[in-house]
Amino acid sequence: MQDIEADPKKDPEMKPKGQMKWVGLIALLLLLCAGGGGAWFYFDRLKGENTGLESEESKLSAAPKLYLALDPMVINLTDLGGDRFAQVGITFQIREEKSAEAIKKMLPTVRSAILIALSQKGSDELLSRPGKEKLALEILAEVGSVLGVKPNSPKTEEATLSKVEVMPLKSQALNPVVEVLFSSLIVQ
Repeated sequence: MQDIEADPKKDPEMKPKGQMKWVGLIALLLLLCAGGGGAWFYFDRLKGENTGLESEESKLSAAPKLYLALDPMVINLTDLGGDRFAQVGITFQIREEKSAEAIKKMLPTVRSAILIALSQKGSDELLSRPGKEKLALEILAEVGSVLGVKPNSPKTEEATLSKVEVMPLKSQALNPVVEVLFSSLIVQ
């Protein structure tokens, strides 16, 4: 009896085990490819459904941002002693170019509404971040009301610029002003 090492090419018992490994590996590879293709199809289909649901708001947000700067305003503050004043520069982020024309036509009324809102503030309100955010929301609401758009959500002190959205009624258009930005704010 000789000790001969088993040669897989000559030994018939070794051949089926080697083939079974390859068949199993190919089957596993095909299963992974089918799973990957199914996942791609599923997520691509979801992506297609979501793009069909884009609203006018999301289409406008993809457009380049437009700004309308107002001339700086100087107002007296309501601090005790009455000798404090503020110089405020305001810039509006607007939705469309035609919105700028609508605002420019109503500019005296818009500036008056802003001045009235500003003249009710004290220096402590204008110097704090929450006070500035609240003022920006008030100006946004005032400009919207001048242009015929009413805010849907109530003004609250916890509201911030990112949380408030002015939603139109069925017969109203969107507020042409997206955001109120302070280009300068000097309190003396």
